[in-house]
Amino acid sequence: MAVEIHQRLSEWLGPLGFQCAPFKIAWYNAIIQLSFHLQYQDDTLAFVILSTPQMFEKAFKPYIADKLLATVRDPIDECVVHYFTLLKKNFSDHRIEAIHDFEMFPNRKPKILAQTAAHVAAAAYYYQMKDVQQNPWGEKMLPDLPSFSGILCLFQIFSTHEDVWSLHSSTLWGLVCNTRSADIPRCPGPST
Repeated sequence: MAVEIHQRLSEWLGPLGFQCAPFKIAWYNAIIQLSFHLQYQDDTLAFVILSTPQMFEKAFKPYIADKLLATVRDPIDECVVHYFTLLKKNFSDHRIEAIHDFEMFPNRKPKILAQTAAHVAAAAYYYQMKDVQQNPWGEKMLPDLPSFSGILCLFQIFSTHEDVWSLHSSTLWGLVCNTRSADIPRCPGPST
């Protein structure tokens, strides 16, 4: 079931400049603090959705061309909400909940830790200082910047010529397909 849903999502999202990667809620909850746990069954199927550079041309520009600029406050977020609404209609045979990386609880805590979701889905690799074997930066990475302390998230971007690992300021969104699935294989992600 997970493979079929992933394929359908990829076919729907790909032409819009998005890519998706599946994960189980248990994988996400296993590596974060209890206060950030997603409240779903452990074997619930979820996907991290990433925008690729093509998203700007294929989804954002057509979306913004149809809007009155006076009514748009946050065009990228509103664009993604628009396409997720369409996606949910096209997948009406599944109960889908979207958790956007910009959504917060009233106490300003994020509803999802997007980089962590991308990491467990093997769509990105979340490096921490403990992962750096030999620190080439010393005390500072660049002049006037604090030392590397938290996160360097690398995203795999698929091009027509080769797979390239690059630092990319991709936008991340979570999608919970409230389908329980035992058949999803865990991808190891890139080697460190």
